[in-house]
Amino acid sequence: MPKVSIIMPVFNAGEYLQEAIASILSQTYGDFEFLVIDDGSTDGSQDIIRSFSDRRIRFVQNGLNQGVAVTLNKGMEMASGEYIARMDGDDISLPHRIETQLQLLEKKTWLGICGSWVKTQNFHGKGHIIRFPLDSETINAYIVFNNPVNHPVVMMRRDMLVKHQLRYNPACIAAQDYEFWSRCLHCFDFENIDKVLLVWRINNSGVTHRNFSASNSVAINVQKRELQRLGIDADEQELEYHRDVGNSVGVKDLEKLAKARVWLERLILHNEKSMCYPHRGLERAAAMVWFNLCVNSSGIGISVPREYRRASFRRHYIPPLDHIAYFIINSLLRIRKAPVGELLGSK
Repeated sequence: MPKVSIIMPVFNAGEYLQEAIASILSQTYGDFEFLVIDDGSTDGSQDIIRSFSDRRIRFVQNGLNQGVAVTLNKGMEMASGEYIARMDGDDISLPHRIETQLQLLEKKTWLGICGSWVKTQNFHGKGHIIRFPLDSETINAYIVFNNPVNHPVVMMRRDMLVKHQLRYNPACIAAQDYEFWSRCLHCFDFENIDKVLLVWRINNSGVTHRNFSASNSVAINVQKRELQRLGIDADEQELEYHRDVGNSVGVKDLEKLAKARVWLERLILHNEKSMCYPHRGLERAAAMVWFNLCVNSSGIGISVPREYRRASFRRHYIPPLDHIAYFIINSLLRIRKAPVGELLGSK
């Protein structure tokens, strides 16, 4: 019986599939089974999968397209490993990924899921590092704002999933991971490793891009539930606003930036009463969101750093030096004046 089961759903991923499979087969840790499940591809993905003769590959075909959630649940039922790792057909796992995650989960036996930082890659080969929150307290609270872990790079402890009867919701045609994490976090702790272990390919054919409306709807429902746990019964307009704040979507003027600070302070205040999330965890999560929001609004000018400092909770997060440098330079020189909005999270 292998130590790790790696599950990769495939749907028309032919362009990048060979590289994705090769990145798993070249891992420094080799005791795994590789469940590659084709979900009704029509682009020849099956032929690419069959071109590999590695005995660790278990190739399964759905026949008809059933969706990511159904396919992942199928893979989890088939998995025989102590741990379940995720992979997508268009991403690249770095060679030491499985070994690094396994070492963490073997050491910290109370963790149910671990992820890592990832590096994005667009069509032109350019990208940036997404630094997801690291500790379990911050991850637990970050769920109210956005996705706290990157789906294709997670490794999960199978017995904890079985114990709590956790599976993906088949009704979610997008953002399945975000909805799944929101339930898992009630059962066990997560951690992210502060290293890039996966190259996350951003392309217009990805699930999030194909089904953005459905993804946004699922995310809002998750956040509505989390806000209710805080004691906030948000209406539709407030939910849309909270979604923008959680995504750190840049704003055009200082008044709107101040409004976002007040909203974050409100969440922290409600948490002090409800104790829904770890206190320091929510402050750190809010500080991460606040910094990114201010950076994405820095085209307003030098008044933005002053507004940033008005948030007392900011001190709970120390941003990377290169992000601080950009924040200061763009606030002074206004090189990029337009607000920036970038959805970091579910794929």
